[in-house]
Amino acid sequence: MTNPYESWCKPPRLTLEQYKEVMKQKELKKQVLSNTQLAKKFGVKKSDIANAFNQGYARYDKMLKEQDDAE
Repeated sequence: MTNPYESWCKPPRLTLEQYKEVMKQKELKKQVLSNTQLAKKFGVKKSDIANAFNQGYARYDKMLKEQDDAE
């Protein structure tokens, strides 16, 4: 019987390219501002920021569905 926790003890080895991508994602996460920070920066309500995000996400989702339908 195999140990279910064995993979936790031995994380997968990353290639140099994969490692660079992980580090890039971590740096991008540091630059992300919260809705409250964005609202203060642009002088709008926090709900306006959330609505803009949701509209953008809906457009992105629609584009992905259209692309899947075209294939």
